[in-house]
Formats: sequence, C-alpha cells, structure tokens
Amino acid sequence: MAVQDVTWKETNDEFVAQEITHDALDKQDTNNANDYNLEFDYEELDQKIVLREKSEANQSTGLALWTCSQVLTGFLLDNQEYVKDQTVLEIGAGLGLCGIVAHHLGAKQVLSTDGDVDVLNNLRHNIELNRLDRFRQEYNEYDGEEKKECDLDDSIEEGEASILSPQLIWNKNLDSFQEQYGKQSVMMGTDIFYFESSLEPGWKTIDKLLKPDGVFLLGFCPHSVSIEQVLDTARSYGFSYEKPNITGGVEEDEDFATSCSFGYHVFVFRRE
Repeated sequence: MAVQDVTWKETNDEFVAQEITHDALDKQDTNNANDYNLEFDYEELDQKIVLREKSEANQSTGLALWTCSQVLTGFLLDNQEYVKDQTVLEIGAGLGLCGIVAHHLGAKQVLSTDGDVDVLNNLRHNIELNRLDRFRQEYNEYDGEEKKECDLDDSIEEGEASILSPQLIWNKNLDSFQEQYGKQSVMMGTDIFYFESSLEPGWKTIDKLLKPDGVFLLGFCPHSVSIEQVLDTARSYGFSYEKPNITGGVEEDEDFATSCSFGYHVFVFRRE
C-alpha cells in the first residue's frame, strides 16, 4: 500500500548559502528560469547523470548540490563493493546524486529519501531523469498514465523498480517504514548533520533501519556541528568508525578526525 506524503518542511536557520558549490559542473538552463540542470559524466558509468537544481535553496537546503555529495560519490565510484548487489537507503538525499550513482553501480534496490516535500518533488524528478534504461522500461509498462511528480512512487511497489523515493522524516513513523521496506544493508548520507538538533533523530533513524551487520557511509563537513559531536553520538548508539583516506596522500593522524575544524571527510560506521 502506498504511503501518502505528509506536508513537512525543513527548518534550518543556520543555512549558509556560500557553502553550496557548483565548481567544475556543466550547467544547462531549463524551461523554468528558476531551475537549471547539472550534468555529471563519470567514466565508471555508462550514462550521464543529470540533476535538476532549484534556485529556492535558501528555503530548502535539499534543492541545491552540496560538496559532500560529490565527495561521497567519488568514494562510491572508487569502492563500488559497498553498494553493488546491496539494498541501500540514503537519508536526506536532496538532489539524489549518491543514491542515483548507487543505482547505476548495481545496487539491488535504492531508497533515496528526504522529508521536505519540495525536495521530494525535485528528487523524484531527478530519479526519473536518471533511472537505468532497463528499469525505466519496466516503470513505464507498469504505469502508462501521467502522474503528478509527488505521486510518482505511488504507482509502483518496492521491488518492481531498482530505485524509489519514499518520504522519510527522521525518527518519525520508523516502524511503518521498516514494515514496508525492511532493514537495509547500507545506509548513507551527506551533509546531513549541520545543526546539533539533527544528531539524535538522525542516529535513531540509522539505528532503527540499518541491518545489524550493515554499514553507514557518511560524507561530512563541519558546519555548526563538529566531527567530535557526530562521533560521540554514533558511539552512544553502539557504532564504531573507520575513516578512509580519500585524498590519496599521506595517511592522517589518528586524532585528525576530532582536531580538524574544516574539510571534507568520509566515515564508514559499523556496530561494535
């Protein structure tokens, strides 16, 4: 049974617009003056990724591309074993880059989720732009009628398409979400812990929906939340972490994760 979206808007007074990046991206105008497309051509993928970004990012942070999504995408492209043949849940997906890339890398199923209703509409548009051709055909055969963007996921059941975008508000209705979609082998998020009040609901959601032997991948850049705060909260839920060297340079000191005030990082969390 399809679950109806609820009207929910993200509120974040600490949003810092200049931390959004569009460097080295190919922008293409759309028919809407407030929208434009970002194109990504990765040599590891057979299809170009096209994402619609909206100018109303100061109203919903998930309507713009954030740097950490590109950082985690690079990590996935270099370490495809994390998502290939796995069930993957992305929380706070925004434009959907990481989830879409996981779909193209052979994930068994991807749930690309967000809570904000405006972000969901745009996310579902991006998913349909980038659905692998073989799944696009199945989707079109299942639902030949035109639907509103917000109703896209109502037309198909889980398992019938390799990537879906249900609404997920952190720490809300998690039992119902788990009943419909099950626990996931891999969860991931990028730039999701940018204010302190997001830590507890975020980790409660991860703890609830991740399989006991599952992996949570985090792309992180300190905003008003420090790395130490994120790691302390993770430990309180029984998670330990590894920090892959994503720069290819000299390995970082063990205490780097808690001493660095800025930078882009990838963490791999597992239950202890």
